Amino acid sequence: MYLSIDPRWVAESLTQFEQQFGRETYIEDWGALAAAVFRHSYELTAGEPFYEEVPTRAAILLQMFVVTAPLKDYNALLGSALAIRYMHESGQPIKPSGQAMADLAAGFREGRVSLRAGAAQLRSWVVS
Repeated sequence: MYLSIDPRWVAESLTQFEQQFGRETYIEDWGALAAAVFRHSYELTAGEPFYEEVPTRAAILLQMFVVTAPLKDYNALLGSALAIRYMHESGQPIKPSGQAMADLAAGFREGRVSLRAGAAQLRSWVVS
């Protein structure tokens, strides 16, 4: 079983960010946001997720936010927050060191990091 997300789950995270930091997260491309949610929950066969591992599903959120930029600003920051939240709510909390999450986001943005490599990085940060 896996944690399935929907646009409402993403919207809750955006609202939390706005309330905590007093900065508006204007959604500039609803299609890109929908694509992130769709890819995250993609099923090749009905009822069976194509991306089965929690770190891979979390990496999708980060990668899609930094590559497709659904928001006017803060795509890397909020993509990172979504990935961290997804890992935590899936029972695999992570604790990246220092600048590690920003480096991972930059790697996705610049095309230096693949989805599998990003998932491996997230997996390495899981705390027991």
